[in-house]
Amino acid sequence: MGDSTRKIDVQKLIAFGNDLVGCLKEEKDVKNLTQHMELSKALQSHCNGDSKAVHNLRQAVYLCYANGLMDYMSIRDVECEWDIAVGSPSYIIDNLFLASDYRKKIDLSKKKADDTKSEAVADVEMDFLQKELAVSNMINTVITNQIGDLELQGVSVEERRQLLKKLEQEELRTQ
Repeated sequence: MGDSTRKIDVQKLIAFGNDLVGCLKEEKDVKNLTQHMELSKALQSHCNGDSKAVHNLRQAVYLCYANGLMDYMSIRDVECEWDIAVGSPSYIIDNLFLASDYRKKIDLSKKKADDTKSEAVADVEMDFLQKELAVSNMINTVITNQIGDLELQGVSVEERRQLLKKLEQEELRTQ
């Protein structure tokens, strides 16, 4: 009552068994076959691990896109993370969060540096304007002093005119 799809030709099975026994007569052949089987299992395990890592990476990238974390990350950066990663999505996501945080810190530092540069430029400009104001004040002081001197001279001239007029009037009276 066996399964009809699993019918095995007994003669072929015996022939295969005899061939296998013939190939594995020497102990060296058995060791080689065992070694190849172990290498095959190791290769299969490695391939499964890589497959899981790629799957986890795809999930991590999807989560990062969904959460808006890929603003600062390029696919090349993600590939580098995959090269480093053990394959866990939490490792990759944590590193993407860190990279995003570092990018924000770098941007903040650049902004602070730009602000400092603009403040330095403003300070230099302020110094220049203060020197210009000092020169302008000195010029105003000199001009004010000269105007004061001229006003005094004007008063003196006016007094002389009045004195001359008086003298002329007295001369006219005496004549």
